[in-house]
Amino acid sequence: GRTTHGDLASAPLQRLRLLWYMPASVYKLDCASRSAARPFTPSGAPVEYVHVPKSGGTSIQHMLTSIARAQRLVTQRRDFGQYLGGRGRNASSSPPVLASGTVYDGHEPLGWGAMPSSSALTMISWRESHISLILSMYSYKAAQRLAPTGVYLREAEARLERAGVAPESMFDSLLRQDDPVACGIAQTRSSSFLLPRSCSPTALNVSEAALKEASLSIKLKNLAAINIVVVTDRLGVQLPVQLRWHAPWVKVPAEVHDNGRTRPAQNLSEGVRSRLARHAGQHDGQRCWRGRALEEEERLSGFAARVAEARTAHAAACLRRSRSGPCPVACQINVSAAEEALLNRTIPTEWTASCLQRGTAPRMRRSFVIGPHAPGASLARPTRST
Repeated sequence: GRTTHGDLASAPLQRLRLLWYMPASVYKLDCASRSAARPFTPSGAPVEYVHVPKSGGTSIQHMLTSIARAQRLVTQRRDFGQYLGGRGRNASSSPPVLASGTVYDGHEPLGWGAMPSSSALTMISWRESHISLILSMYSYKAAQRLAPTGVYLREAEARLERAGVAPESMFDSLLRQDDPVACGIAQTRSSSFLLPRSCSPTALNVSEAALKEASLSIKLKNLAAINIVVVTDRLGVQLPVQLRWHAPWVKVPAEVHDNGRTRPAQNLSEGVRSRLARHAGQHDGQRCWRGRALEEEERLSGFAARVAEARTAHAAACLRRSRSGPCPVACQINVSAAEEALLNRTIPTEWTASCLQRGTAPRMRRSFVIGPHAPGASLARPTRST
């Protein structure tokens, strides 16, 4: 019963992806190894993992804890601004800057509460489909025995079960009823983790449309600049390769932690998927989902999948040829005209220092992409810088 990306690609969501993903140009990513900065060593560059909820983060955190213990590193963990504890030498509750020899992880936006940094080895995991994240979030919330949300959802499920609703259709049924808690889960967003806490675009006096465009531009630029990007469904393949490329001295655990599944996988009907893809039903004057928000999340999911494939393919190719000479520093993905415009958009200077992940600026090479490509398909290959 694992739900796949293909299972989630309903017609309305496919249209969102197809409208967004019309390959037009090639975008170069800085895929150079960070090994010279010695991440995962006591005196090396800090490591920052952005744990987007329900995107394989617990597995990665277990792995990072194991690596940190073996390498005798400091670890810092904080969720949603709440400090959860540190371990190792000089662990502190609120570091003003990301410190050398330290692994930072948790549900924190890029920068981990500090200013965006070019020194840290940055990592993030992403869902290849945002709908799959929503389904996983529902199962997680409903499984919480003591939390008010979990109690509420299980009571609601008991009523639905007595009414004859199948176990895998509970979330679908609640969304059809515009249940406020289910609607709140449907509004879950991942994109906010790409905006550092120091980034406050709303402080500028610009129109709402300009603000949304600038915000999406920043998110795409930051996602493109993160050193290690993996998608949940390919975690076991992508993460070890990218880690070896940036820190070849690290022993990557053979297996990642498995949270297991104790609840039936949820399915959404075509009718509910359609409502999620457009302006959905009302509850107390608020929409259960805003179509534009879902569109943005799906755009970022497709973009993240291509970045992850590009970085993995580049790392694998470079590791294979490590003895035959230097490897190209750039890898590339195909992007749509809309993505190209956002990636090339000039960000106001007031936002640059506080919003953008610093590092080598990728470059766009204008070229028309010929041939059919499915949304999110792997189009990556290493390329030499020009």
